[in-house]
Amino acid sequence: MLSITESKENYLKTIYTLDPCREGARVTDIADALNVTKASASRAVSELEKEGYVDRSNKRQVVLSESGFQKACEIKNRYEIILLFLVEVLHVNGKASAQEACKLEHVISDATLKAMRYFLGEAV
Repeated sequence: MLSITESKENYLKTIYTLDPCREGARVTDIADALNVTKASASRAVSELEKEGYVDRSNKRQVVLSESGFQKACEIKNRYEIILLFLVEVLHVNGKASAQEACKLEHVISDATLKAMRYFLGEAV
C-alpha cells in the first residue's frame, strides 16, 4: 500500500462511519458527509479503489476492502483516543474537541498515541 493522505484517511473514516457492516455506501452519501461535490467524492473513491482500499459492489456502491477496513478502524481508533483525551483530561468540550481530534488523528505519532492510551488506562 502507498502512504495515504489526510484527505483519503477522511474518506475511509467516512465510508466506515456510513457503512460499518461493509454492505456499501453511496458516493452521494459520502459527498454529503464530507461536504464535497459528488464529482470530487467520485474521483477520491476511484483513487482509493486503484490503491486497493475500496471496491465497488455490483450496485456501484463503495465497500471497504479488507485493507481499507483495517485502515479505517485504525483511523477511527486514533480519533476516539484523542477525543477521549481532549474531553476527559484537557476538558475540551463540544465541537472544538471533535475538530481538534480530527486534525490530530492524521499527525499524531504512535508513541504519543500509546502514551495517551496508557494515561487513559489500558481499557481504551
